[in-house]
Amino acid sequence: MIQAERPSLVITDFMMPLMTGLELAQALKATPEYRDLPIVLMSGAQGTIARDHHELFAVVFDKPLRKGHLLEQLRKLTDFAR
Repeated sequence: MIQAERPSLVITDFMMPLMTGLELAQALKATPEYRDLPIVLMSGAQGTIARDHHELFAVVFDKPLRKGHLLEQLRKLTDFAR
């Protein structure tokens, strides 16, 4: 899906069915064409693990999150990506 759509950024949760958000970020950053793709992680319980890998995630949000803060950070990331 990422190859077909070429998103400006990726938003992921930590806990997912096939891989974790950490594994997804590692796979994307290991692929040259996605190395600079901003990845945003949202997590209810694993934010600390993600913050230990600051090189993988542009922003880490803990759930529950504030909508205004989320939108502000996403705007910054997409403006920066342009």
